[in-house]
Amino acid sequence: MIKGSFVPSVNTKYMLMKEVFEHIKERQEDCGLNINTQAISLLGRSRRLLITKELHLSLKETFDRKERALLFLNRRGTSPSLVCTDCGNAVLCPRCSVPLAYHSKGRELVCHTCGHRQSPPSECPLCKGYTLKASGFGIDRAASEFKKRFPNIPVLVLDSDAASPSHIIEEFEALQPSCLLSTQTVLGFPKIPAIGALGILTCDSLLNLPDYKASEEVFRLLMSLVHLLKTSGGSLNKTFVIQSLNPEHYAIKSAKAPESFYDAELDR
Repeated sequence: MIKGSFVPSVNTKYMLMKEVFEHIKERQEDCGLNINTQAISLLGRSRRLLITKELHLSLKETFDRKERALLFLNRRGTSPSLVCTDCGNAVLCPRCSVPLAYHSKGRELVCHTCGHRQSPPSECPLCKGYTLKASGFGIDRAASEFKKRFPNIPVLVLDSDAASPSHIIEEFEALQPSCLLSTQTVLGFPKIPAIGALGILTCDSLLNLPDYKASEEVFRLLMSLVHLLKTSGGSLNKTFVIQSLNPEHYAIKSAKAPESFYDAELDR
């Protein structure tokens, strides 16, 4: 049996260490690519702003060089939930009992599990209060903030709601400078147009999942995005920015030194 991966699982890495599996590493030539990786703390920042000044500066430098950028946020819609500020109740899907995401474009609530759609209620289903408020942020709100910061830079949104993802990638390739704001949908493409900077608005929701593999999932996501940045072509000097409330977490710090993640996991 042959397994192939540029980001092996912790279990596979353990098997390699114990020599249960034979490690055959593909030789890679040094092409002179330099990736400046930055982990930016969101602690003490305004929650209304999704793009820190550090990420803003990296994007500005990228656009000044007439290059493309990619912003990653794995949350569709405008906000992940609609919450009553009187009782704290979130409006739930009648089928799945999970919070309904708010989409401002169609002014509707959507279940990202089963696809159920409905109009936002005028009152809280639980306490009958009238103070329902969008909580958190999604990719549509991120696009709105980007347009305010960079009004002259085209921004394209790519998520599973997009009617023609391939067309969006083609449009992104035709525009330079430009920005692609995407969820994990972008990882379904083997190659994307050359980008000079990649920013992760947050990966904290995934990191804080009640799952013992949450750290590994974050690490694998970061490595997949680094690989996307590396293989996109273009400039030999690129920027990789990770915004997080926990920038010192070993899964995030390992973006600079991948082997350190496996050391930390196997020592736990």
